[in-house]
Amino acid sequence: MVKKTNLNAVFVFVAPPSYEELERRLRGRGTENEETLKTRLANAQGELAYMYEPRFFDCVIINDGLVAWTRQRPVKGALRACKVS
Repeated sequence: MVKKTNLNAVFVFVAPPSYEELERRLRGRGTENEETLKTRLANAQGELAYMYEPRFFDCVIINDGLVAWTRQRPVKGALRACKVS
């Protein structure tokens, strides 16, 4: 719906380097029980399936150190890296 408006929104998908890395990160935090963790991972599989769908996202950023990266560059820099202005 938002894409069909005149808001000029940019749709960015921030993805983990891999599903296995996502699981490792979530487990490493130790903030969720096993049931909640399984639900989050199942949801993530569905979300990751849309990552490269044509015309769905304007930009895909692989989070292999995004926090450190964005501290050095503003969000606009991330979008320029994705060739989105």
